[in-house]
Amino acid sequence: MEVGRSVGGAVDPTDVFRGVYRSVTSVMDADAFYVATLGRDPEQLRYRFLVDDRRELEPVERVKSGTLAGACIERKRPLLLRDTERDRRALGLTDRSAWGTVQEKSIIVAPLRLRGAVIGAISAQSARASAYDDSDLD
Repeated sequence: MEVGRSVGGAVDPTDVFRGVYRSVTSVMDADAFYVATLGRDPEQLRYRFLVDDRRELEPVERVKSGTLAGACIERKRPLLLRDTERDRRALGLTDRSAWGTVQEKSIIVAPLRLRGAVIGAISAQSARASAYDDSDLD
């Protein structure tokens, strides 16, 4: 999916993230969604744009370790969790602390790159099991 067209000439990062969110929801389930970037401290993530059940939430910072976004960034590749609980354990991730009200059954997380370097992660989550497959990784 190409999101560049959807964000056009937007300069404000939040407007860009809203455009990306609209593009994602036009092609896949996204009961929850986030854009996270590395903070000044590389052990922190800044969740710059969060959507929970179609409601935007305030940005938050969290420790990167043990998070799906952190695992995606460290591995420099997308993560696909068809069954959140089963696949999270298979990835060796500890218990997750939810930031919203949606009970995610499946999750997709992709790295954000700037000039080849991974600077963050973008994720869509669905309350429906097996909502995503390998084709969604494209």
